[in-house]
Amino acid sequence: MLQNRDETLLRRFAEGDHTAFSEIYDVHWEKLFLYAVRILGDENDAEDAVQDAFVSLWKYRHRAGQIQVLHHYLLAIVRNNTVKIIHRHIETRNYLDTLQSFFDELAHSADETFIAKGLEQFIDGEIEKLPAKMREIFVLSRKEQLSHKQIAEKLGISDETVKKQIYNSLKTLRFKLSQDQYSALFVVLLMRLFF
Repeated sequence: MLQNRDETLLRRFAEGDHTAFSEIYDVHWEKLFLYAVRILGDENDAEDAVQDAFVSLWKYRHRAGQIQVLHHYLLAIVRNNTVKIIHRHIETRNYLDTLQSFFDELAHSADETFIAKGLEQFIDGEIEKLPAKMREIFVLSRKEQLSHKQIAEKLGISDETVKKQIYNSLKTLRFKLSQDQYSALFVVLLMRLFF
């Protein structure tokens, strides 16, 4: 029954009926989300994985007529997205473990509070130098803890734009810190404040 409905929706979508996309989303979102949550164990990451699958479906809508089984197609994209997210987390966690041990050593320093305060000011100054839209997205994500989806809805932009802006913000900040004498300390504080 689901496959017949999917075939009808997919045919309409391929023919340019964009309301079919909303119906596809309504039919499949929850199942894909629950699948992603089971794998990732995190609702925000699961939302990202599923949203990216629908963004991909929309982006390549001109190929919709080539999809054989819609549910399998979407499931494959979500599965690939979860693998990417897991890989990204593994890299981040390994990096954070190394930085955490460095920070623990620093914590024994009598100057910790002074250094932390100086670094916070440095970080805030660098964030202020980011382009306006990039800064707004970065602050919403890292300081206000909004998900990519929430930011996209709030600003009326795509999830993909949010991700790119956050990636570019972090890239810019990391470049700045590499030029600064406090680079290692800056990374540690950045991770503790925003991750």
